[in-house]
Amino acid sequence: TFATIDFAGSPHRWGTWADLVEPRPGTEVLGRYTDQFYAGTAAVVRRALGKGTVTYLGVVDEGSLTEAIVEHVARQAKLPVQVLPAGTRLHRVGGACVFANSSMQTV
Repeated sequence: TFATIDFAGSPHRWGTWADLVEPRPGTEVLGRYTDQFYAGTAAVVRRALGKGTVTYLGVVDEGSLTEAIVEHVARQAKLPVQVLPAGTRLHRVGGACVFANSSMQTV
């Protein structure tokens, strides 16, 4: 059975594993479970640590949530972000770039 998490105003599916996250004071809740037993509780949290931050995702998701969190964290760190189509990867090795498409779509 799949359930959802709201992250940045978008629903994301999960269904394999979920932690009950109890944020301590000073921890920012970035996403919440929207249904089932977990409804309303924290699912994605961020906390300052040293000179940076730690972001924790309490589930194994379908992929879209992990991608959204990585994009969010990269933008927060002011890193350049290039969102790729689903099922694709861009590998940079030395001065070369390799684009891999494992989807059934032409991109």
